[in-house]
Amino acid sequence: MNFMDNSFGDSNFTTKDILNFLYNGPEEWREPGMPNFDWRNIFTIADQMIRMFNQYGECINLDKFVGYTDESQMTHQALYLLEENKFWAGVVFMDSVSVDHKCTSACQVQDSDGH
Repeated sequence: MNFMDNSFGDSNFTTKDILNFLYNGPEEWREPGMPNFDWRNIFTIADQMIRMFNQYGECINLDKFVGYTDESQMTHQALYLLEENKFWAGVVFMDSVSVDHKCTSACQVQDSDGH
């Protein structure tokens, strides 16, 4: 172990620190003077972070815009999505034929003939 300790140079890091980090036994058997911190603490922190990301990741869904052929189809799908807390809003364009087809915004309206 002296070879490895010498390879760390001037740092305060030793092989005892590595062995303490990899320690698997009960806390009361840990070598005196060593910090009560090992791989299990890192595992617990990582597990908590992953669970938190999974929990909040359910709120993020990039499939926000879906088109339907009629209002009843949208309503049916909305009821299903409401059960999973994934439905935000539905927009129905009434009489879209009378809408100006030269929209300057990012939304373009087309009638059934594709105009």
